[in-house]
Amino acid sequence: MSSRRSFRIPRSLGLFAVIAFTCSFLGCFSRSPNVERIIPPDREQDLLSSLQSLGGRSQEVEELVFQFVNKVREENGVPTLIYDAQVATVARKHSEEMALSGGLSHLSKDGKSPAERLKGSGFCWSLGEDVLVLCGENVGKVYVVDTLLENRVTRRLYDFTLKEVEEVAMEVVKGWMASEEHRGVMLDSAFRRTGVGVWFSLSERAFYITQDFL
Repeated sequence: MSSRRSFRIPRSLGLFAVIAFTCSFLGCFSRSPNVERIIPPDREQDLLSSLQSLGGRSQEVEELVFQFVNKVREENGVPTLIYDAQVATVARKHSEEMALSGGLSHLSKDGKSPAERLKGSGFCWSLGEDVLVLCGENVGKVYVVDTLLENRVTRRLYDFTLKEVEEVAMEVVKGWMASEEHRGVMLDSAFRRTGVGVWFSLSERAFYITQDFL
């Protein structure tokens, strides 16, 4: 005995049933998929933190510049320099002044030359009535941002790379070597002592570097 029963769909309802079924069936495929847009995070804060961290490594840049310059002198048959912390203090103060002013100069904000700055810090020799300071100075500036990737429409920063401290030191020394005047100071055999002073400008994303020679 079967429990199946037959039902007849009235002719007047047949077309409606087919249309309703078709619309329901197609509706499954006409809905827009719920896809979440993937928006790269804005990394401005990450960049700021990384710059602050790199700027805190100024002393490492100073040591590396000193090492690289001595290596260049050695390769060129010139006696290596002795590091002088007092000279470095004078150089660092000048780098700070340049960073605050936003430009490179051998003159201090009060108009003093390298010789006058060093003389004022006790580095001088008397020759009769004259006070002489035999010195040299190289200054440089190295921007630390290597690449910045931004969305052209939203201007959101989504990636960046910064230079390593070794790259910063090498870049400034290579720049000096490429200049006849700076190279002459760097390889002057009359100099015996040196000091390197570095200051980081967060607003410019750059290291200011001064090396004084005595």
